[in-house]
Amino acid sequence: MKTNTGSLEVVSGDGQTHVIPTDTTQSALRVRVRDKNGEPMPGVTVRYKERGAQQQVEKSLLLSPQVVTDSAGYAQTLFKAGEVVGQVKVSVRVLELPRKEFGVTVETCNDVTNATCGPYNYEVTLASYEQMISKVLLLKHSL
Repeated sequence: MKTNTGSLEVVSGDGQTHVIPTDTTQSALRVRVRDKNGEPMPGVTVRYKERGAQQQVEKSLLLSPQVVTDSAGYAQTLFKAGEVVGQVKVSVRVLELPRKEFGVTVETCNDVTNATCGPYNYEVTLASYEQMISKVLLLKHSL
């Protein structure tokens, strides 16, 4: 029978979505480690590992697969999406505590009307299109 040795909690970063190829951000995957009394555990090595389709794992990037907790028991690494769409799982292990997992979704940019999609990160609306046509017509008549 195992005794309660502490806890590992996911603080932030679970459920992220990256849109490729335009999303070049690195997102934090942050955890906190506490002892059996709920106190922060500084100086503990936390191991992050990507899981998923082999091609997804090869194309994505974990900045630091091993991180040592700070004085408040926090540890984080950065995740950057690769070139393959789908679900990537990042598992986190520390000591003999139960493993935790982050889920990161990588999507492709295929909606050209989406303001956050495409290489220029803009959205063309009907109103802006009409203003542009009006200016072109005015210029043509003035020539």
